[in-house]
Amino acid sequence: MALWRKWHLCCVAVCVLSVAKPAPVLAESDDFWEIFDGDNWYWADSLQHPLYSVAVFGGEGSRQPWDDMITEPWTVEGSGDWLVALAGNRVLGWYKDQLSIEVEGTVGYHFDRQTYYEFGLGIFARWHDFPWNDHVVTTLAVGTGPSYTTEYPILEVENESEPGAGSKWLNQLNVEATLALPRYPTTALLLRFQHRSGMFGLINDVHDGMSFVTIGLRQGF
Repeated sequence: MALWRKWHLCCVAVCVLSVAKPAPVLAESDDFWEIFDGDNWYWADSLQHPLYSVAVFGGEGSRQPWDDMITEPWTVEGSGDWLVALAGNRVLGWYKDQLSIEVEGTVGYHFDRQTYYEFGLGIFARWHDFPWNDHVVTTLAVGTGPSYTTEYPILEVENESEPGAGSKWLNQLNVEATLALPRYPTTALLLRFQHRSGMFGLINDVHDGMSFVTIGLRQGF
């Protein structure tokens, strides 16, 4: 449960830091605390980086709690619930050339055991500065925001200990990695952990939720 809290607090903190200056002014020091200095933030500019991207991804759900899926991925078992999704992303601002703040809208289609749609809107923080980027261009992102389903998901109800607990409105928490070739940096393989939760029971007494492990492609432009 503590791991859930850390992820949510991290997302909120990064969103607060997204208030940016209109032009980049990069400091000389690499001190961690520079991230709190507004002079190192600037609004996204299409002349420097792609402003937009679209992603297509899909995968199977799991009955395991999401923290178990992170700490013991070899124990993950499929639930028979499947998701395919389309996401549109817009970069809002940058910290130096290392961290981008993005907004993303998602439309998902769930099928197999149950058929319904999911709509999400999230704020993402994406880290771009990895030492091996000359060989594989890598990003790692964390996002959070509201999620709405057109039906009460069976998978979420099964995961709840309290009878009747469930909600069409929940919070989404997504963790995503992208991998691209240096020659084609805007076309990337996407690996994404897609999760919905009640934020520790704050939303309609939902304490768990549902999780999907997905794979797909992200194209920037």
